[in-house]
Amino acid sequence: MQDLVRVAFLGVAGVLLAVQFKGQKPEYGVYIGLAIGILVFGHALRQVEAVTAQFGKLRSYLGGMEGFNPEREGKCECDDFRKENPQLFPD
Repeated sequence: MQDLVRVAFLGVAGVLLAVQFKGQKPEYGVYIGLAIGILVFGHALRQVEAVTAQFGKLRSYLGGMEGFNPEREGKCECDDFRKENPQLFPD
């Protein structure tokens, strides 16, 4: 939340500064607006990076769940375990 307030303040301050300079030299207003836009975009990229890092952590927690394998459909790990260890499961 604090980052959101900072970015909002930066945007408002940038617009006020650009409007003030636009009266003297119009290109200054464009430059200031462009610089503020780049800063806000950079902040947005950092937030996207944080979200993708969280998805990476989630993927590591769910390791082994990469996708659906049609060859394993209808089978479970216990079937393979039973076949590999028949001495534990006498019929």
